[in-house]
Amino acid sequence: MLTEKTPDGGPRRTRTGRGVRLASVMAAFAVTAALIGWVFSASTPKSPLNTPDAVVSTPSHPPVTVGTSAAPPSPPSPRPADSVASSTEDTGSPATPEADLLDRVGRRPDGIPDQIEIFIGGDGGCFNEDPTGRPEIVTSGVPEELPDRAHICLLNFDQAKPLRVTLTPPVGPARTTTLPALDLSQQSDFGTSFLLSPSDPTGTYRVSAEQGDKKASNEIVAVRPESPKLWLDTPRPDVVAGDDIDIYLGGFPPGRPATLHLYGSDRIGQEQPYRTSFTVPVDADGAGHVVIDTKPDDGLGCYGFTTNAVRACRPDSPCPIVEFCITRNRG
Repeated sequence: MLTEKTPDGGPRRTRTGRGVRLASVMAAFAVTAALIGWVFSASTPKSPLNTPDAVVSTPSHPPVTVGTSAAPPSPPSPRPADSVASSTEDTGSPATPEADLLDRVGRRPDGIPDQIEIFIGGDGGCFNEDPTGRPEIVTSGVPEELPDRAHICLLNFDQAKPLRVTLTPPVGPARTTTLPALDLSQQSDFGTSFLLSPSDPTGTYRVSAEQGDKKASNEIVAVRPESPKLWLDTPRPDVVAGDDIDIYLGGFPPGRPATLHLYGSDRIGQEQPYRTSFTVPVDADGAGHVVIDTKPDDGLGCYGFTTNAVRACRPDSPCPIVEFCITRNRG
């Protein structure tokens, strides 16, 4: 087992190197998967922006870490839905099932479909067009339900020069990122995004941008979800084997482990079969965080995660689902 600090010097994450690793329960997080179609349609939340993301705050406690192995998969065997975690208490040592998560195949629980359709989509980009010519920050204009990724577009700034963008929360320290100058020969979006985790405060966030004498500001409002929500965050738009995939939970029943169902195969963008289920600890605020820890030589394929937790699926709203596809190998 290896215990290491996160790159930004944040809280420690416990790793075992293979299999499923259960770390301490998170009580708070740093941090958009919108609710997406259940069974027949879904969309993968990912940033449409070609510029770097903002600095992401780090959870105050390590998340659950679910790993995959480069070794050959174990023979498929049924596994109960609570095989990864069955408690919200800090056990001090991770559980390690005999099969790696992405290789596991078990009996499908009653009440969930035998397959879902994976759809890899994205949001619209930013367009640096405004007849007024004044510097401007454009946001979604609607409240962001935690967890989410708040995308912003920056209009009428000089794209050939760096641009400093700051997000100031209602309480706590501000987060700042500097967008690099763009190659004007390329058609690129001029924007960025900020990850809002389930543990981030609700209320009004101020977004400001400054580039010499050009300045602009706007506001983002963050609220708690009224029902369970999943948000999947990837380090890049196209996932590479070996990347860590973060799944954030918000709005779940407090203090009760949440069951996630995994679908997937080596097919890209098609209907994916059920594979296995596992649980994630949920804190007193109804929040959770799990890391899907892939390996550099994992095969290509698409995977989806969903839940049928209490209040997650309603007649007027589909069950939440998030997906990612490993589209290329490292190197």
